[in-house]
Amino acid sequence: MNEYRKSGSNLLLILKEYFGIHDYPFELINVIVGLYGQASNFEMFVNNNVESLLLTPSGQVYRWLPINNALGGCTMQKMELSVRKIVHKKHHTFFITTNNELYALGYNGNGILGLNIDNHTLIIKEPIKVELSDVKDIISGEDHVIAITASGDVYSWGDNVYDQLGRNDGWNDKPGRVEISNIKQVYCGFQYTIAVTKDNKLYSWGSRGQGRLGRSVFGNTPQRISFFDNIEISDVFVSSDHTIVLTSNKEVYVWGSNNNNRFNLSHEDNVYLPQKIDLSQIKDCDLYDSKILQIINPNVKETILGYKHKTILTNQDELYSCGINNYGQLGLGNYKDSETYQKIQIPTVRKFIRKHDCSFAITYTNELYVWGNVGPLGLGYADKECTPQKLQIQNVKDIFGNAGYLTMVVTWFGEIYYFGTWFRRKTNSIQKLF
Repeated sequence: MNEYRKSGSNLLLILKEYFGIHDYPFELINVIVGLYGQASNFEMFVNNNVESLLLTPSGQVYRWLPINNALGGCTMQKMELSVRKIVHKKHHTFFITTNNELYALGYNGNGILGLNIDNHTLIIKEPIKVELSDVKDIISGEDHVIAITASGDVYSWGDNVYDQLGRNDGWNDKPGRVEISNIKQVYCGFQYTIAVTKDNKLYSWGSRGQGRLGRSVFGNTPQRISFFDNIEISDVFVSSDHTIVLTSNKEVYVWGSNNNNRFNLSHEDNVYLPQKIDLSQIKDCDLYDSKILQIINPNVKETILGYKHKTILTNQDELYSCGINNYGQLGLGNYKDSETYQKIQIPTVRKFIRKHDCSFAITYTNELYVWGNVGPLGLGYADKECTPQKLQIQNVKDIFGNAGYLTMVVTWFGEIYYFGTWFRRKTNSIQKLF
């Protein structure tokens, strides 16, 4: 194994000769991938099965397919595509190749794959080319897709019940031109689309529900949000049902669903036209939307949202948390809820991962801390833990997997440890694989 690790030249050979080609769990695949540098990993549900896709820096794509046996293992294929980008949703995946062609596979409901085939063919198991050339980028919503070509043209396909395609027709299973030009960026929410032009104009189209479009003038094609005609836009953040705009002078405007008062207004009503937020009146921990939090506090490097609790990683690589704390998920040494951010007392952090109510932190000294609803997290017991606990693994490089299931730890020396559920067997203590 050491010889393979040093070269890192043939992932297929490593998996086949060292582990065997069949019956290994997805988490182990992720670990092996982690030993060989930067790669992008995706999970996709196809025909009620989980598949794993890996895009390597060289453009190779590996695909792991489940085996229907008691072990729940998988087998691997190398896809015959040279890919520069994977655009991935839960049930479908697009591949943009190095020569700017577009391929698709997965669930094809409402023609979401853009393949112009029989709509009764709901599952596409192998990549098929979409009839659209010179693709620069695509943006996929849950039920519709927007593509931008190198010439700046915009195409759409998929479900069009709420006019989210920006065209005067029903759902379409092949790319069709959208009458908008000079596009800088496009964003897909749930059943709606937001676009920014190169001359700094903002357009929207699709569902009006919950105020998603941010304007009072309606139509089934792209319409300009005139409110921003004389305002310079710095950035746009589009969620499933609301939009946030940051201007060049650091003002923040919002519209759409105000569920749980995510905009920190005096009410929880939906916002139908752009509304400026008074940042001076906002308390960080009261704020639901992580993007606004990072705008308000430039010292925030990353925001990790849990269920009614939040953790932030600062530019100084320190962790702070607030919110509910019934499982000790705040890591503050107690089980009391906190309305303000409090510092988690561990050394500076280079990587933080939350899985459900469980937290993992890798420090710059290569130590691994865990806390929260620990379950089988390598502590030797399955219970909640409010104080970060250092696992007895040295020189930690990275971790993979899911809390409560199989978690695997890779060290800088190539050692692999695991804890959790391994082929239906559960262990609360740390086990060394090799």
